[in-house]
Amino acid sequence: MTDIAAHIQIFDPNPTDDLVEKRTSSLKDIQRIFNKNKTAPELFQIANNLACLINKKNDKAEDFIKEIETAIRNKSKAFVAEGQELQVNVCAQLAAIEMMETASTTADKIQIADVIAIGLWSALTFQTPHSEQKLERLRTELLHKCQKVVLTRAEIARKRIKVPDVSFKEPEEFNATNVGVALTIGLKDTIDGLRFNSAIDREEIDLLWWVLAGWSKLLEKPFSSTPNHVSNAVASGLEVGKMLRSMPVDVHHHLALKHVNDAQNISLIGLLKALGDDTQKLAATYIGNPIIETCPEIFPLLTALTSRAASGEDAKIEHSLNEWAGRAMLESAALHITAQLPRMAI
Repeated sequence: MTDIAAHIQIFDPNPTDDLVEKRTSSLKDIQRIFNKNKTAPELFQIANNLACLINKKNDKAEDFIKEIETAIRNKSKAFVAEGQELQVNVCAQLAAIEMMETASTTADKIQIADVIAIGLWSALTFQTPHSEQKLERLRTELLHKCQKVVLTRAEIARKRIKVPDVSFKEPEEFNATNVGVALTIGLKDTIDGLRFNSAIDREEIDLLWWVLAGWSKLLEKPFSSTPNHVSNAVASGLEVGKMLRSMPVDVHHHLALKHVNDAQNISLIGLLKALGDDTQKLAATYIGNPIIETCPEIFPLLTALTSRAASGEDAKIEHSLNEWAGRAMLESAALHITAQLPRMAI
């Protein structure tokens, strides 16, 4: 469990017991802000707002800050967010950490915490680290908690299950309707198990054919014939991400790197220049996506590709082509696996 009192010292070097108790209590109210949203676009927006706070872009999350202020004020009537932006920042991160610590990764279906974790993982790994050591330690802790939730879910989702034998319960009254009901019930677990394992097989087969073919659907030519190493790295990551049925794990990162054979480091600004005319091909299927348009902190690469522009300190940081392939895969997979999700449970 996270040491809440220690993190509160970020905004109050000598907190009283009363302050620690009130802020700890307010974290549940802040989590309700996260949990009231049930769809993937709404949850990505929450993660994007929190990422803006962490990245000190408060002007892009004003409504979110007001909600956090209200949640804290439920336990501290005199609290006002103006002038206490750092406290709002810290409390929001602590609430997210608590959410990740209590998240269920064994539930059959993806949960609210999973989507927020995906968004924060993507956003926080692209941000410039904080110069303030304590604040950076909090940000890093949140990042690691989110990665753990996502990777645990991804590993579980790819474990094949033992398909149960068909078992029928003989109906008390033998007629067509009762026999049909008995058949449906008796076959359900077996069919569900076969479908679950088949989905895992399908993902692996799709990836295998992609590796064997060596063809880039986005660039419309073999990877081996593309002299632009930057284009290869981005296209490779985007294409692997679109084939996944759960978030990627290490083996998928290795696959995405198959067509990356250059060790150069490059910033997002430099990457756009290096892509040249390939930018349009890579961005085509993402243009107009409302999640990308409203969540640039989570999807910095796709935002840059679709807008053909990049700015800010984060866009000036250089990353290896291996990292760019990984980012492309992460952003692509995040959109792909959440695209058809229904309203989710807490």
